[in-house]
This record gives sequence, C-alpha cells and structure tokens, in this order.
Amino acid sequence: MEEYRGIKFRVIFLEHKPISSKKIMEMLKASRSLQEFSRGNEGNISLRFQEGMLISAAGSNLGKLGKEDIVYVKNYDMLHNTAYIYGKKEPSSETPMHWLIYKEMKNVGAILHIHDSLVLENEKIILKLGIKMTEKEYSYGTISLAKEALRTLMKSENGYIILRNHGSLIVGKNLSEVIDKAFSVRGKLRENLLAEK
Repeated sequence: MEEYRGIKFRVIFLEHKPISSKKIMEMLKASRSLQEFSRGNEGNISLRFQEGMLISAAGSNLGKLGKEDIVYVKNYDMLHNTAYIYGKKEPSSETPMHWLIYKEMKNVGAILHIHDSLVLENEKIILKLGIKMTEKEYSYGTISLAKEALRTLMKSENGYIILRNHGSLIVGKNLSEVIDKAFSVRGKLRENLLAEK
C-alpha cells in the first residue's frame, strides 16, 4: 500500500469555518462504531448532502471524528481537480472517488472506505464470498482510482468492493447500511477462517 502524502487535488475554501447540520451528528455517531476499523488516520466516510457531500477531513481518525473533522464539499471539478468546500480542514484524499460515485450512482447515500487488514490479508476468501476487486491498482486519491472503483462497483451486487492492495469501499443508501455491510463481511470472513482451521 502506498504511503500517505496528503491530498492530490486543489482545495478552494468557500467558507473557512465548521458547518452546522444534524447530519454531522449522524456521521459522528456512526464513526464511533468504526473504531475497530480505524488505525490512525486511515479511512474515510461520507454522506450525500444538499448539492454535494459531507466527508471526513484529510488526516482525521475515522473512529474518533469531531465536528471540525467533517467538511462539506459543495462541488468537485474533475477537469481541474479542484474541490470547493465549507469547513476548517481539507477534505479526505479520496474526495474524487466519493464525488464520482455520488455523481454516477444516484441510489447511493453514504460511502465508507476502510483499510481492514483482516480483509486485505485474506483476499482469496473475500473473493469466494462474492466480493469484487478492482482489476488494477491505482494510486490513492486519484481520478484513475475513482474511475476504477466506480467500474467495479457497477459490477458489484452487494455494494462492497476491494480496492486492490488498498482497502475496502462500501456504498449504501445510508450510514447504517454501509456500517452493517462492513461488520457483516468481516463476520463472514471470520467464520470462514475458523472453518479452515
């Protein structure tokens, strides 16, 4: 997995202060349930919101998000690789991927990206469970990765895919659904690992 070196797109702050919404509290509550999936500043979570999306900030700890760790991305211009945001921090490095998925998959209301080592270390079992994996490996935070993730999601029946040598990407109607999928896949994986012993 590539070493994290920050975001790879331009950020324009439309307003440089935290935003206020009940949806932020929903995201903070959801993030608390993800502590076992988060190691330091890995992973990100987002929610479709108004004209754009709410997303965790770059470098934030997914399992311990605070109000200032949620950013409103009003627009992301793929042509110029620029995010237009409200918030105090830069949005997640995976903003291009989240944005493209919301743009192309209108039924998606929430996205979760985690680096679950248990899943990555047991690729063969994961594939047997019917989970799709991206064909190619791309650098994090790039439009190429976003497009590859979208292609793979379009083939997925359960909204859970593996980004090759990177992590899991989970989409659903809401935060509860994506979190349930994360725990469900991990549970099925553990069952299979126990059965192999």
